[in-house]
Amino acid sequence: MHLVVDGYNVMHALPIGREWPGRTFQDRRHHFLDRLGDYAAGRPHRVTVVFDGARGGDEMGGADWRGGVEVLYSARGADADSLILRLLDATPRVAAVLLVTSDKSLAGQARSLGASTARADELVKRLSPRGPQPGPESAALFERRVKGFAPEAPRHAAPRSKSPLHLW
Repeated sequence: MHLVVDGYNVMHALPIGREWPGRTFQDRRHHFLDRLGDYAAGRPHRVTVVFDGARGGDEMGGADWRGGVEVLYSARGADADSLILRLLDATPRVAAVLLVTSDKSLAGQARSLGASTARADELVKRLSPRGPQPGPESAALFERRVKGFAPEAPRHAAPRSKSPLHLW
């Protein structure tokens, strides 16, 4: 799977506060990329984040790597949505792409090309420092649910005893 993230769209879904620190927007972007890098570590899929170049890269756009995450910037005058659509169009196996964005127009265009989509808040929950981080098993369930497949029913070994000790 190739996870493509609409960078600023997801960043606007981030809560403001101590969990997502940063005095400047650039600080918050770096913190977001660090969290995304932590999330991507140990996962078999590729992660690409696309930002509008006018807010971050050089005038001609550009590419960078940060913590195992590919970071792309659109050229000045072009938006990240256009770069994402060109990226999807050039992908040989677009069905293996999951685009994270809450932009309904972009999500609709991505689905028409054959990609799957997820809302920004779903990724934000996965990047949140609170609570347990999802492991590879829950990531597979997320992928199946997003792609429209019903998750398999969990398999249970033997029925548990009804004693309070076994229910603990």
